[in-house]
Order: sequence, then C-alpha cells, then structure tokens
Amino acid sequence: TIESSLLKIDAASGSLLTTINTNNPGGGRERLIHDSVQNAVWVVPGDTNNLRKYDAATNALIKPTIISYDNSRAIAYDQIQNAIWVTSFDDDKLLKFDAVSGDLASGSNTFNTDDGPKGVAYDIKQNAVWTANENANNIQKFDASNGAWLGTFVAYDPYVLTYDSTQNAVWVAGGTTLEKFDAATGALLKRSLNIGSSHGIVYDPVHNAVWVTGGGGIRKFDAVNGSLIITISTNAGSSVAYAFNCRILLGDGTTRTSFSVNGDGKTSSINTLQMCSKSGFGCGSSDAWTDLTSPNIEVSNFTCQNISSGTSLGEEAVKIQMTVKNKNPGGKKEFDATVTVETSIALRL
Repeated sequence: TIESSLLKIDAASGSLLTTINTNNPGGGRERLIHDSVQNAVWVVPGDTNNLRKYDAATNALIKPTIISYDNSRAIAYDQIQNAIWVTSFDDDKLLKFDAVSGDLASGSNTFNTDDGPKGVAYDIKQNAVWTANENANNIQKFDASNGAWLGTFVAYDPYVLTYDSTQNAVWVAGGTTLEKFDAATGALLKRSLNIGSSHGIVYDPVHNAVWVTGGGGIRKFDAVNGSLIITISTNAGSSVAYAFNCRILLGDGTTRTSFSVNGDGKTSSINTLQMCSKSGFGCGSSDAWTDLTSPNIEVSNFTCQNISSGTSLGEEAVKIQMTVKNKNPGGKKEFDATVTVETSIALRL
C-alpha cells in the first residue's frame, strides 16, 4: 500500500497489475491482510475509521464498514473464528468483525486494551489475539473465542508484532528494538537492540525467519536466535536495487539482472544458481534463466547485501555469500565436500 492506494503486484515478476483507490481522506498508509477463506483483502486505511473488504481476484470492493472508534491502526485475520481483528489506537479498543459479512461479530466484539494499541496478531496455536500497546509499553494476550484477557507483558516501545508458528513465539518490533516472547507463557526470550527503525514485521515459515521493514530497508532475522541475516536497502534512487533473489539495476536505468537459486521454478533447478536479464521489471519464473552452476553441485544460503558507504556517488558495493556442496550421489567420503564462499563486488556506474 501507498497513501490512499492499494497496489496489486505479480508475485513472480514484481510487475504492477493494478492500483485501487481506497478513498482514504486522511491519506495515511493503509494496513492490510489477506483472508484465505474468502480470498479477500481487508484494508484499514491508516488514520481513519474505515474497514474495507476487496475481492482478491476481481479487485472489486465488496464491503465498506464504518468503525465506531477512531484511528484504526492494525488488522489481523483469524482463520479459526473466521474473523477480522482491528485495533483502535485513539480509543484503546480491540474489535472483532465477521469475515463473511464485514460487520461486527455477533456476541462479544469490543474489548478494552491498554493505551495505544498499534499492532495486532493472531496466534493460531493458543487461539489468541495479541496487541502491541505503544503508549503503555506492553503487549497483551486475549482469548480469540471470547475476548477474555489472558495476560499483559512488558515490552520495549512496541509498535508491530507477528506470530511465529514454528517457535510458538511472538515477535515484537518498535523503535530500534526487536523482542521475542514465548507465546504460551509470555516470557521474554530474546531482545535485540539498535536494529534500526521498525514499521512492519512478518514471520516467514519457509525460511524460518522474521522480516522487519523501516528506515529505508528490509532486515531478515534468524527466527531461532534472533541474529541479523541480511539487510536489503530500499532507498529510492539507489543505483543498485536488491530483491529477495539479488536483483541489480544496471546503468541504463531499465535492465535488471537477477540472480536466484531456482529462479525458473522448475524441480530440476531447486539447488541451481541462475541468472536472468530483462528490461523493465525483474525476471519471474516464466522468463528465460541461465544456469550458472554445474548439475554436479547444489547451492544454498545464497544472499546479497548492500555494503555501499553511501558517500561515493556512482560506486556501489555488494557482498555475495553462498554455500556450495558436491552432490556426491555415490556417497564416497573423498567427494563429500561443502564450502561457504563470500566475496564483494564494486559496481562503477
């Protein structure tokens, strides 16, 4: 989302498919969530009191709902109750909506939180809803079936949060701090300081990682120990732009060269490093990819990181790291080899 607009982007190619005007009079940045059961996208337009449901296939507005409380700041989808949870920052409320009708859920549907609920997440294992209360410096846990309060836990400047289904943990980001809590007990498990500003957070079950946005970049953290894995610069106007598969914008301003493991999405390329160049948007799985590594080896943990100083115009530096392993189908010990390679490249444009 950008101000007053919802953007639909092709997940494979990164190309823009459509732009939807959310008619947000406040012009704030919208918060959204995908509802997998109804195949819908739900949006709370930032600083206003609107809730909107869009058809994810046709992009049509299905249901606009006026919320009786101000400053809807966060939204989460609850697949067990088939409900949408929304927080009101100004009125310290947690609201439960029916995901089919878009109206407030029947029965109990409005619950009090501590001061300034700015983030919300649904915890499927405990069937609980968590709120990040910025002004109160805590997070709270509620029973998703009836809204009953289950606990309050001290957090450092909480802004956004996400549920980690693998570690059964809740990750909280705010200010320049990232914290990990035990979702069952609420105990603090890990606190990382000085990670950079935080405006969004999501758990990635495929890579068992936590992604945090803010401060002109995206940061990936190991969900087991909380260590920083990579920082991806997203500053506008940068000469080198990185996607999750290492994408470089060349000096002509239009050609993007992508490097990825299994870029073409074929089962034969699962552990193969590939390259693809394309004018305009970056390559997707349907584009022509070239294998860079031999079929006798497999590549894993391939990452790119911007290590530019930011002070030298036209000169960018990239650090590349990957792990290469000999497939050794015969299982012979003398051919059992694995190496992690790390190098840096300076691009002069």
